Amino acid sequence: MASSAFFHPLLSGMPNFHISEYKDIEFAGHKFIGQDKKPVSIEGHKYCIEYRLNKGSAGPGELKIRKVVFDDNFNRENIRKTSP
Repeated sequence: MASSAFFHPLLSGMPNFHISEYKDIEFAGHKFIGQDKKPVSIEGHKYCIEYRLNKGSAGPGELKIRKVVFDDNFNRENIRKTSP
């Protein structure tokens, strides 16, 4: 299990989950499918964080996951607006 010290500064943790794998890659690329259904390549600093449910814990359900993702996106946008 990875240490909670590896939580990404723009992502919150979720109760009953732990980080099972963490990679901090200085420069890498990743391909996505854009809104126009065409491949898009993005390059830059890449974080790969894998979260796992703690043994014996009940899963949070879709609504809780969506709330955490929404809150993280909201916080990330506010941080970008206030960053120099």
